[in-house]
Amino acid sequence: MKSLITRWCRTRYNYATALMILVLAVAALAVPIFSVDSSSSKPKATRVAPEAKTKSRAVTASWFLSPFAVAGETIEVFAADCITPKLDFNLGETVCAKTDGVDLTVPGNYYVNWHGPNGITNGATITQNPQTFLFSLPTSNTEVGLWKPNIGRVAPAETSIIGNPPNFTVSEGPAVATFASDCTTPKTGFVLGETVCARISGEPLGPPVQRRFTWVNSAGLVASSTDVTTDPRTNSFTLSNSASARGAWLVNSTGNEVSSPFALTRSKLTSARSSAKTTSSPGCSARRLATSSAVPTPRSVRVVTRTEASERAIR
Repeated sequence: MKSLITRWCRTRYNYATALMILVLAVAALAVPIFSVDSSSSKPKATRVAPEAKTKSRAVTASWFLSPFAVAGETIEVFAADCITPKLDFNLGETVCAKTDGVDLTVPGNYYVNWHGPNGITNGATITQNPQTFLFSLPTSNTEVGLWKPNIGRVAPAETSIIGNPPNFTVSEGPAVATFASDCTTPKTGFVLGETVCARISGEPLGPPVQRRFTWVNSAGLVASSTDVTTDPRTNSFTLSNSASARGAWLVNSTGNEVSSPFALTRSKLTSARSSAKTTSSPGCSARRLATSSAVPTPRSVRVVTRTEASERAIR
């Protein structure tokens, strides 16, 4: 009886061993066959899929890690001070556009442009986020109508990458704008000693003379006055080097409510404490003169200026 039990146990052990060896052999053969088959039948999937997943993970991670992530490019429209939202302008006024969220990976690949009734005018290259751009509207009455700023791309070429940019309306009417000394480049920041160019447009002409340029300094005194004899008309004025010239200035079109204020300040920063004065001249209603922290009046341009010498003195 004992020998019979022993033989039965040995037979069962041999069967179990053989079965285990068979399973291991089949597994060993199946692994290389499956690997060769999968690598040969789907070579592209093993290359492309990991790349796509990696890129997706990278984009997702950068979005959540950056507290200032911007969902695409944006552009906004302001008055010439680049602070006051504005969507109604007169011919000859200065418009400010503010861009943000632009891909700067490839330097010089994006720029601002302006779409008007007669075509597109390309502007400056976008180099940072956010960034502001000034544009002087033309003075011809053929440019009256709907305008819009947009962002253009060099490569691949595209003139309007923003699908729904803000529109603004341009109408006929009086305007005063300030420029660099070339009377072409819109400018709202000057230093003492620089030359400011102002342009008056949309005003009635004589004879006799109907309007005059009136340059009013920070003390509320008329520093210069010149007749407006053409439309448009430009006039240049060289700022004094004296520190006493700092403050709020105005370029008036004498005889109406159109003016272009600009300021001479000690630094780039706007003063938190603003002072105000009023002035009047023959044929010109009283004007409010304030430091650059004041809110500009309608149809006005604010110019903040500084001096290098005064900045050194502050330091």
